[in-house]
Amino acid sequence: MSKLKGILFDFDGTIVNSEESRYQSIKHILKEFKINFTKSDWETRYKSFGTTKIFEIFKKQTKANWNCEELYDKAHKFRMEYEKSHGVPIISGFNGFLEQLKQNNISSIVCTGGKTSHFDFVLNLTKLDIQGFGREFYTNRKPAPDCWEYGLKKLNLKKENVLIFDDSFTGLQAGNNANIKAIAINCSEDISNLQIWQNHKNYKNLNLKNLIKEFENSSN
Repeated sequence: MSKLKGILFDFDGTIVNSEESRYQSIKHILKEFKINFTKSDWETRYKSFGTTKIFEIFKKQTKANWNCEELYDKAHKFRMEYEKSHGVPIISGFNGFLEQLKQNNISSIVCTGGKTSHFDFVLNLTKLDIQGFGREFYTNRKPAPDCWEYGLKKLNLKKENVLIFDDSFTGLQAGNNANIKAIAINCSEDISNLQIWQNHKNYKNLNLKNLIKEFENSSN
């Protein structure tokens, strides 16, 4: 019987390419304050931060009198409209990989750093068949391990029997902090100083049987 019994997935950037809509929403709000928020800024400095945290950083830099929670709400509304009109692409090969998990009776759950309401909204848009929860269900955000540890409880599994999939430095760092094997997917950040078990551009070439075999060998 396989030692690999479950997968804990991040969501934005790991399963769906919804980070583009988040970038566009933040850029839209900052533009109102005449701040040029470039794609390079996003990819190299800010992508790992939550949206409210990003507004707090710019508030401190500009010494502006912002209500960051109100800005988050405005950005979130823009983001949802953007996703309705532009769609939310699924990371290449994910549906096939998810089907392999189901056929092999390996549990999966999404442990997103976003709100559960947004997770449900994107699920409805994409018709993805996967369960998950948002940041309302755990205390400390990544890189704290809380998100992944709550996922373990939901699946009723031990950390030595699961893998984490995430696209960001902070999410993978949270995996390290939880002492769970981590796989980087669609990651554009420098993660060279983290302990990453595997690194893949997408799910297209991920064969579950091979992954199970490699997991078994690494656990011996």
